[in-house]
Amino acid sequence: MAVPRRAAGVHTPGILSSAAREAGVSFIRNLSIPKRFADPDLEAQFLEDHSQRFCAFRRASTLLALVMWTCFLWWDVSFARGNNALDARLPEILVVRFVGIVLLIISAYLVLRPSFRSHEMSQRVILCSIYGLLCLILSLVAITPAPYNYTQHFSGLCLALFV
Repeated sequence: MAVPRRAAGVHTPGILSSAAREAGVSFIRNLSIPKRFADPDLEAQFLEDHSQRFCAFRRASTLLALVMWTCFLWWDVSFARGNNALDARLPEILVVRFVGIVLLIISAYLVLRPSFRSHEMSQRVILCSIYGLLCLILSLVAITPAPYNYTQHFSGLCLALFV
């Protein structure tokens, strides 16, 4: 086995700049909206196939979101009991949490219907659910007193946006 005389290192010219350029191009490519298909019929077929393939995953994700949102309701109640600042805002926090539960129950009902397998319906339900929950998380950040709004609810917003 041949061993190179000199190992590649930081001082090798061009390695870091090409790696950074490659990472930047990959970042832009992965976060960009994909181009439309040349054939609109082929794109429609692809979107329908994609919706049907990921239907079970989307259903499971919606039900998981309902469970997680409900668990955070318990977290808010238990954490506010020992904290005067949060205890004063607990009724507003609970209202937002219950609105989120209602939104997710409606979403779960729509997701479990056979019509959810179509691209049009799945896109509407998913986007309305996600945007609704993001608005609710932003309202939690707004009504919760500092610094708890950022230590508890803002991290949930970042997690939701990431996912």
